[in-house]
Amino acid sequence: MCTVSWSFRNQSCRVFFNRDERRSRLRAERPRQIEWRGAELIAPIDPQGGGSWIALNRAGIVAFLLNNYAAIQDDSALGRCRSRGEIPLSIASRTDFAACVEALETLDTERYRPFIAGVVSPSGESHAIAWDGMTLKLRDLTRSFLTTSSFRFDAVESYRRARYEELIRSGGADWAWSHGLNYHQDLNNADPAFNPLMSREDAETHCISVITATPEGTQFEYLERIENSDEFLNAGSWSFGE
Repeated sequence: MCTVSWSFRNQSCRVFFNRDERRSRLRAERPRQIEWRGAELIAPIDPQGGGSWIALNRAGIVAFLLNNYAAIQDDSALGRCRSRGEIPLSIASRTDFAACVEALETLDTERYRPFIAGVVSPSGESHAIAWDGMTLKLRDLTRSFLTTSSFRFDAVESYRRARYEELIRSGGADWAWSHGLNYHQDLNNADPAFNPLMSREDAETHCISVITATPEGTQFEYLERIENSDEFLNAGSWSFGE
């Protein structure tokens, strides 16, 4: 239940990520600078699993993770699986895009429940794979956009993708960079379960991450949803210290 989009310009990238979760799940810890396998990263931390869904490294490379709800899952094996939250941290701990892609494609996938994971670089490159519990497949990134939902997956994905493409067409080539947050806060559909800014009785968009990486530096902005509201609080902005 998440949506991610990204754009490039002038050796820079900007990534928007909506994290959708059960209303009963603990809110994540706000982003902070951490060390993972010797690398310095900025990432929010899920207190339940101890990992994250998105991570930024000093090179401006962003790694992310979505649940793969369209996959068939063998529930009998769930107890043997590791937390998927370690995947973005492990991928972002590599020093360059090629190494991140290699790490992504050589994951010991059988240790994890189905997922979609990707990596985006300021160099203008992106790469994503999907694991369905049996097969690892490359994802088509013709449009720099991915979304998943546990509710009416095909219909929700189709609507969100069509809405994204509609806004891209209406706004021009630079729209995704300058106004991508508008899409991630979009409430155009009368059924709030379909919107990128999702809301259902059992789940909602908990937070929105906005990551910008340019030759001058990186910035990780984090917006938290105010409970029982469609409004968000700007929880702060993080960059790497010297």
